[in-house]
Amino acid sequence: MTSIWMTSICWKNAVTLSLLGLMFPLLALMVGPAPALGKDLGPEVGAVLYEVVEDAKFFDGNGQPTAVRNSVVRRTATAWLSGWAELGTPLCPSEMLVVYPKAKRCALTAVGQDDIRIAVQNLDPLVITFTGEVKGDFEVVVQGDNPEDAPEAAVGIGSFKGEGDLSPALVDVPLGSISGGTGTVSFPLFGIINVPFRFTGTFRLPFSMAQDGSKGSPRPGRAAFYLNDDGHRTPVRQDERSIGWPTVRLEIKFEGQ
Repeated sequence: MTSIWMTSICWKNAVTLSLLGLMFPLLALMVGPAPALGKDLGPEVGAVLYEVVEDAKFFDGNGQPTAVRNSVVRRTATAWLSGWAELGTPLCPSEMLVVYPKAKRCALTAVGQDDIRIAVQNLDPLVITFTGEVKGDFEVVVQGDNPEDAPEAAVGIGSFKGEGDLSPALVDVPLGSISGGTGTVSFPLFGIINVPFRFTGTFRLPFSMAQDGSKGSPRPGRAAFYLNDDGHRTPVRQDERSIGWPTVRLEIKFEGQ
């Protein structure tokens, strides 16, 4: 079964197996112009995070570490993410305006973990899933002692968890999702302590395309794309890359907002 899975993944091998660690940490606050949000995103998207770097480990059916792709049945990973939340969402409350009256959105930094397993759900027709828990911690940050670099002074903290599903990537669809997402966030400066929130998420896995229209693996400097919900592709912008590499994009929708 594992060999069938690896054949199905084809072009998305590396990127797919490098995603979920991307689990969604959220948060940070920025007073100046901010990239990403408001561009190519639906009106219900309240936050967006990008996987800056990830460390992953792969295991075979016996629970032993493996470097052989077609023997992988489980992956665990830790990912570091960065992104933005819209003003008025749980991760960027309107109280921010009291201290930062020009704030338009909040910058987010997070560390997430995932434990994803391959499972056969049905034999005829064959249905294979790639799901597991995702969790992590995040901080909402503002400019600290260096106004020229990215925000680093934490004003909010929190944690999150949910169920990650990258099964579409196994059939060559560069998408994933998070369901049942829950978390809490605290902003001690504003007297906001352990406020709960619920969310869902959509992963957009970057891919590249050859001149003949076939898909390929993204590389530094090479044009890459995200797949939209309507089936069209959107180019990965320069501010959606990490040292040249296109990043996995996680779009968050907060429930009840």
